Amino acid sequence: MLCGAIPLLLGTSVYFAWRLTQWDWLIDAGLIIIYAGTAAVFVGLICLFMHLRRESLKYHSLPSSGKLQGALVAGLLIVNFPAGALFTFSAISIYSRYTVEVVNQSGKPIDSFLISGGGVYEELGVIPAGKMAKWHFYVQTAGSLIFSARQQSMEFGGQIEGYVSEHMRGHKTISIKPEGAFEISTDP
Repeated sequence: MLCGAIPLLLGTSVYFAWRLTQWDWLIDAGLIIIYAGTAAVFVGLICLFMHLRRESLKYHSLPSSGKLQGALVAGLLIVNFPAGALFTFSAISIYSRYTVEVVNQSGKPIDSFLISGGGVYEELGVIPAGKMAKWHFYVQTAGSLIFSARQQSMEFGGQIEGYVSEHMRGHKTISIKPEGAFEISTDP
């Protein structure tokens, strides 16, 4: 039972800790847990099979309580695989997305905000004065990532990233100042 419970609890803990902190070392810890957990599950399945076989030989038939316990332990061992797959694919999806935060410090609403390039075309709409908006997307092709914005009758824009490529990860904050001025910063 521990061969199923320990990898499941460790993997779940590391995954949610990574979701909260985005610390890169937790990715390595997660990979180690996947490999060690896979080995532990197979050891657990072998031990379960041997135990059930010994019990069935001892009693000439496995009691119904033994069947139920065996099924529950087998279920606990097997659930590690879909849980590991879910955590892995979710982490890959999060890790390979690009995030843009727009902070409107201009004192006026931004009427339109558009991100384009790298196979991305996102119309982000209105951003009220003093508010922040955040978007996640996946870069599809190589190129540069730019933005264009409209604030009343004034239009302005700039380059978010000089070069992006497919599945590139990034996090930029664009602070919109008065008169169309802006600052772009890279977040960790």
